[in-house]
Amino acid sequence: MAERAELSGAVREVLFDALAPGESLYALLDGARNHEIALRLKAGGVHHDCLYQGAAAKELWFVAPYLARCERGSPFVSWLARSGWGQSWGTFVATGVDLAALGEHFRKFLLVKIDGNEADFYFRFYDPRVLRVFLPTCTPQEAAEFFGPVRLFIAEDSQASSAITFTLTSGRVASGRLSLAP
Repeated sequence: MAERAELSGAVREVLFDALAPGESLYALLDGARNHEIALRLKAGGVHHDCLYQGAAAKELWFVAPYLARCERGSPFVSWLARSGWGQSWGTFVATGVDLAALGEHFRKFLLVKIDGNEADFYFRFYDPRVLRVFLPTCTPQEAAEFFGPVRLFIAEDSQASSAITFTLTSGRVASGRLSLAP
């Protein structure tokens, strides 16, 4: 239990220490990984938005992806770090834009087409397991489009004791690792 509390504190420290002046931290959360995410967001106190809109948002609210603003010292962020880190609940982004602009940006990537298939497919980029594989494969043009207003992505690594970061450097995706060892 104490070990989990230490990890939670280290996660929160890494997330907020990664912010540059004028930036905010947001969580891209996967409601399908834990239904308590949507319930806690709906309970209030967290500035958030469902990435699904219209009928999909109404019908799939409990499994939808969400964008939530993270505030230092927030009980919601403490809960995310304590209960969700290592569970693939989502990823974090550092950006200078507001919630509405960031939500608009990420909605462009929710549905994708696969070559040779006319159907739309959900792209679960907010899942850290997907993001860790996807970003390193991006061409410079794809990376620039996907990053948009985001300076930094932070996700749990395959080992919960470290975080992986992604930035766009000279048109290419660069990654790094941050130790969460207390």
